Amino acid sequence: MQVYGDLKPYAALDNSLRLSAGGRITDESGIGVSGARVVLARDGKNNYMYADSGGRFLIRRLEAGDYKITVGAEGFEIFESTMNLRNSGDYTFTLLRQAI
Repeated sequence: MQVYGDLKPYAALDNSLRLSAGGRITDESGIGVSGARVVLARDGKNNYMYADSGGRFLIRRLEAGDYKITVGAEGFEIFESTMNLRNSGDYTFTLLRQAI
């Protein structure tokens, strides 16, 4: 079999993309918010995920660095913050219900 080009193992191509951020989105009473959208933005690139039925999310293949976090769901106020991601981790974000 002939191989053309410079083939490298997958891990060698993406050594910088090894971190993940996961956790849970809850309301004020601690109940998971199904379908909440979690966005981690860095250098003009958005990485996002929708929470599952229990409010859990996991975003993989992240580079270390500073991120802007935006979390939102219908009927809730938008949560925004910043974080410095150096290690993979679990996070809990609590969303407040919108005033009627």
